[in-house]
Amino acid sequence: MSLPPSPAARAFASVGPKTKPASLPALPIGDLDSPAWRSADAWSDWATAVRAEARADSPDAQRRARLARIALAQGRWDDAWDHFASTGSEPGVCAALLPQFLPGVASEVGDGGIPAPLPDGVLLRPAAPPPPVAAAEVSLGRTWIDRREMHMEGLHVGAAVLSMKVSLESDGIQIDFDHKGGGAAHLRVVLPELADFQVRVSYVDWMRQDEVGGVLEFDIAPGDETHTLFGRFRPRAISWPTNLPRGAPRFLELNGLEFAFPVSVPDGPMFQAALGGFSSVLGLPVTSNPKAAAAFAGVRIDLSDPSVARRKFLGMVTLSERFALRRAAR
Repeated sequence: MSLPPSPAARAFASVGPKTKPASLPALPIGDLDSPAWRSADAWSDWATAVRAEARADSPDAQRRARLARIALAQGRWDDAWDHFASTGSEPGVCAALLPQFLPGVASEVGDGGIPAPLPDGVLLRPAAPPPPVAAAEVSLGRTWIDRREMHMEGLHVGAAVLSMKVSLESDGIQIDFDHKGGGAAHLRVVLPELADFQVRVSYVDWMRQDEVGGVLEFDIAPGDETHTLFGRFRPRAISWPTNLPRGAPRFLELNGLEFAFPVSVPDGPMFQAALGGFSSVLGLPVTSNPKAAAAFAGVRIDLSDPSVARRKFLGMVTLSERFALRRAAR
């Protein structure tokens, strides 16, 4: 396993080839399209972990691992890597967590953070490689990408032994697989997107795919050349604040947040389920409004545009989590 220079890499440096992975408690959630995120319980679990970590004198590795897995499920890669970086004090937790970033699968883990052999046809959801700085220092909304890559050897899928490399390139995300031993295998992979870049076209071995955002599949066998998956990026604007405020203004403390979205918006059930979690994390009243016609004395978050609503909502998850943890650190 190798990570680019970053806080995450410094944490993983505590893991040796004989490090025994710790046991991570079950976390029965999927990606944001799974029913779990339409339930208040999932958001209550997130809020409980954030609040407990905010009250702690120092990071708790198991709790940070839980927050990392929640961020991974939501595609908040930089936040997930921040939490990963906080597990370095317990190498066993760090080793157990890494395979959920690379190759991107929840499975049994062997010594040193190498995943146990995976079944043929396994679905991999790798994270984007970690940034060189803490997540709060990452500048969003730029039109260029800081290139970086992460790499692993000894990935067993079906009868095959593979190497895997995930690279952020100047124009997209690239994942390379090389056959290193054994027999053939079938793989399925989901390309990670960034908050400010979307995959506008995807390729399997440089053959353009008809659909974007789905599962990419291919077969790999002895003697094959490198198999490459590629998603070409297009910058996308972020028209809402991404930096943390110094503190909560008085009018916000008094009146709270309001999420404004019609009942017909696709992610409406998820937005509604998350209200209690946000309120618990921020210590503020958080409500919803399907019309947003009247004036509101607090801060209103407009989630009515389906084309940006989910990204804006996840931006609020990020800011709320960071605000709670930073405020506690002071």
